[in-house]
Amino acid sequence: MHKNSGFTMIEIVAACVIIAIILAIGIPSYISSMEIAKCNKAMGILKSITTAAYDFYAEFDTFTGINIAAINTQAGSSIVNNTDWTFAATPTGGGSGITAIATRLKGPHGAGGTITLDQDYVWAGTYPYTDPGNF
Repeated sequence: MHKNSGFTMIEIVAACVIIAIILAIGIPSYISSMEIAKCNKAMGILKSITTAAYDFYAEFDTFTGINIAAINTQAGSSIVNNTDWTFAATPTGGGSGITAIATRLKGPHGAGGTITLDQDYVWAGTYPYTDPGNF
């Protein structure tokens, strides 16, 4: 009597179904985790911009004239745009305030979403992960 070795078609299909279920659960979770990490990085840069803006304010007694180039010069930092986000700092309230802005260039939620941080460290914006309490 000859014994066949190997997998039956049913076993192969069952294994493929199990793998597909694992991927269906895992891939969205992975994408979400990566997006949260990218937002956390952008939010860290926004905190750095705001902190450096206060150094600018301490020297010039105004936020007028502030931008990323001025912040980089003032703080000796190197805040640069990357493939995911662009960064800006704009004075508000006639130079008495500042808003640091990160604008999303690409991602699962599309381009153009923003995360902002003002001089009072209040988060806002249109991107889904704008508030650190959201994730």
